[in-house]
Amino acid sequence: MAPYLHTVLLFVGILLILIISYILKKYDPEASHLISFISRKPVQWLFDAVILFIGLGVIVSIPEIINRFYNLDKLRHTITDKRHPITQDDILQALQIDYKESHLSKESILDSLNLYSSGLDSVSHHSLDSLILELDKNPTYDTSFGIYQLVYNNDLPAFIRDYYFSNTLKLANKKYGTIWAVLFTYVMKRDCDKIFSIYNLVDSWKWDRNLFDEQIQSDTHELDRNYTKTLCMFYAIKLLEESSKTVTDSVARVIFDCAKKGHNSGGASYINNPIFFLDKRAEYAYRLKDRKADKYADILIRSAQRSGFFSKRYHYIFYDRGGDIYGYEDRFFTDPLFLRYKTLIKKKRYMKARDLLEIVSSITEDDDQDPENPYHEFHDTLFYYNRQFQDRIRKYSQYDLASISENARIRFLTHKKDVGEWLNGAYLTGAEYLSPTEGHQSNTIDYLFNEELIQVPEISSYIAVNYNNVDPRWVYNTALFLKGATGSFTGSLYKAIHETEDLNLAYDLQAIKRVHVFSPLLDIENEKYMALNDSVEKKLAKSMKEHFYECFYGYMDIKNGLSDEECAIEIVKAPSLNFGDDEYKAVILRHDWTEPKTITLASSSIINALLLSGDFYSSKSELYSTVWKPLEKYLSPNDVVYLASDGALSLANISALLNDNGKRLSDLYDIHQCVSTKSVMDKYESEKYTSIALFGGMNYDEIADSDRASLSQEIIAYRSTENSFRDNNFEYLAGTSKEVNEINSKANENHIPSNLYEGENGTEYNFKDLTGRDISIIHVATHGFYYNAASTKDMTFFEKIFVEDNPLDRCGLIFSGGNKAWKGESIADNQEDGILLGSEIARMDLSNTDLVVLSACNTGLGDISEEGVAGLQMAFKRAGVKSLLMTLSKVDDEATAFFMTNFYEHLFSGEDKHTAYRAAINTMRNSEKYSDPKYWSSFILVD
Repeated sequence: MAPYLHTVLLFVGILLILIISYILKKYDPEASHLISFISRKPVQWLFDAVILFIGLGVIVSIPEIINRFYNLDKLRHTITDKRHPITQDDILQALQIDYKESHLSKESILDSLNLYSSGLDSVSHHSLDSLILELDKNPTYDTSFGIYQLVYNNDLPAFIRDYYFSNTLKLANKKYGTIWAVLFTYVMKRDCDKIFSIYNLVDSWKWDRNLFDEQIQSDTHELDRNYTKTLCMFYAIKLLEESSKTVTDSVARVIFDCAKKGHNSGGASYINNPIFFLDKRAEYAYRLKDRKADKYADILIRSAQRSGFFSKRYHYIFYDRGGDIYGYEDRFFTDPLFLRYKTLIKKKRYMKARDLLEIVSSITEDDDQDPENPYHEFHDTLFYYNRQFQDRIRKYSQYDLASISENARIRFLTHKKDVGEWLNGAYLTGAEYLSPTEGHQSNTIDYLFNEELIQVPEISSYIAVNYNNVDPRWVYNTALFLKGATGSFTGSLYKAIHETEDLNLAYDLQAIKRVHVFSPLLDIENEKYMALNDSVEKKLAKSMKEHFYECFYGYMDIKNGLSDEECAIEIVKAPSLNFGDDEYKAVILRHDWTEPKTITLASSSIINALLLSGDFYSSKSELYSTVWKPLEKYLSPNDVVYLASDGALSLANISALLNDNGKRLSDLYDIHQCVSTKSVMDKYESEKYTSIALFGGMNYDEIADSDRASLSQEIIAYRSTENSFRDNNFEYLAGTSKEVNEINSKANENHIPSNLYEGENGTEYNFKDLTGRDISIIHVATHGFYYNAASTKDMTFFEKIFVEDNPLDRCGLIFSGGNKAWKGESIADNQEDGILLGSEIARMDLSNTDLVVLSACNTGLGDISEEGVAGLQMAFKRAGVKSLLMTLSKVDDEATAFFMTNFYEHLFSGEDKHTAYRAAINTMRNSEKYSDPKYWSSFILVD
């Protein structure tokens, strides 16, 4: 019996007893009645209570008693169907369907099909003929609808589809038969709105509800009704998910509501998966941050238990989940089981969390883990075994790495002995996926042109879990890969191509690269691009491992590359495995050590607080005590220290810190700050400067006329200018003109060829034109900018260029004419806008450039990631530049010119770039005007 009916009958019974009691009291004052019930003696009270409940039981049982003699459900339908007759026309009118019955004969249909037979394969055509014959012999709803589905799916003319739809409806002798025919038509048309209209129509048929008996024996009205409503919600969810590449919150809300309706419709057990709606309800509750999401996930799990989807306690088997299910990687990160696992971890319910993770994890293979030679399993030649599954393998790589890193987390939290193997597995698997010889790139030259396929940012966070390894050898190897190898692939590939000495190959590559520099809209599927890729792979197949070995260094390579007076330090930020603060560690290595040593420094919250505390270069600060002092016992005076920072520490000039005795660290050690200590292996390369390109004294309001006609017709403007801007203009920097002219004079004095781009000729086009050229030094004196994601939300300039939030789109350099685009004024399609973004720099080929000097403000800033600072530093490194001289904050125009003049005096006199840099810094420190650290501490040279 329906629950609400019990409640109604109970209240009716109580009301009747009260009325009868009142009447008895009125005519017989001595009689007992309910109103005086509680004032009576206990025995009388108990007697009246028994009588009351007996009476209620009789009243509630009346429908059951009547049902013994006559089926009430049958009686109800006999009455209501006569009162509410529903015809096919009623249904079609309610659903607003207007169709005309086709009177085509079977022969005319066959003739029409023969005309369109080219659109059908032989199996489909044979099936149609068979179904038509079956319809002629034994016309049934199922046969007719089967024909209609086949015709619709083969996209035959509308008049033929109408014929079959008409036949389907004519053969539907029940109202639900009509409904189903219409429903499946809308499913094939992928029309969710119409599917919702069917649900609402069926839901409005109140008389189809079974009022007295949940266990229907002889009538299927309720079953058909529930099944139809459930089916509507099932297909609505499927279509909504399939039609949305990214499910928005509004769509997620609709799907969530559909899942609730589908589950409550009473027909969920009649679709393929009885827990489908519970699954979707939990999934979208998490997506909508519903406070009941965990509760819904637990209901899903309990339902799976009751349905037999389990083998033992806390171990559930879902047949649509896990690494052996093709396509599961698409939903892993939104799977309610995985999300429930994460909340269980936070609540320290590790046993249940582990079992849920076991269900959804990928199928992993054991790696042969050798810390001294971590990449020995990589193939010697190009081997893209997964090229045909390109889209899937990119998603699977993230799924696989997330599975491995989470398995490492649960073992770390439960103190399992094999945690180190899982941490290493995340690192080695990630290295394999990102490797140019092993990885998920579809083509070799995608590393040169299709930077969107380089999945380092998406994958690096999973690899970085290995920073929690207790074995310092693996921590060091992981740092070398994340901070060194991933940024070197492009440069190594360029170097390999140049060494082939194939001029035609180099020319074709440069031609495509030049177009790509001026436009990101490169067709990577055209025949020319594919042919070029095949040519590159053929040329490099035998030597690829050799060239890319320069990327894949291990700690033993660095150890052997160090001399006795040298030390390498990798500072890493280990992500927390217990949802606390990340932790900074230093891994230090010397030539005579058998392995590195790990020193824990401080939590990320402490480091961030120290960096935000103010000017820590002017006096002794806790930053020195926290970051450097723990390392000093492993160092000797005058050591050459290769220091690769990480996280927020990348934005600090460590060499400028004061120790306990008031000495600058740069006076005690020769500190080489670098992106990765793999730069130890580059120290043997000679520095010979054969040319320099100089940009400065630019007019940000004008652009040279010659630049307007420089671009070819195939180069497409990168940014639109539909919106206006509220930002101020960039002001002329008088000191930059003097700066580049003095450097140009010094270059000429030392017989170094130079190209000076000044004033209106200091254009973005002329800078991009350097791509692929043999320029030893590039010097840019201009405004630089970096904005974090939050600060760009109200700036129209950034809004107009975003497709996705890319940190390299939020940093850049300003060239001549840049104010026009910055203010939102229109730019001609064949003209660069004067705003050079980091993403554009990253597409350039600057592999022949040893040093880029960015004489501008904030050029060292960027988003913090596992692979380094995602700003101009990363952009130039991806372009192949070996070293960058940058700034970490705003710099004084005159002080900058003073520093640069001194730097080039030493550099052009024959000193190496590090010696010249230290000499220029010391000159400023010893000067009367610029001795304050605010003038010189911002300059930093990074290898």
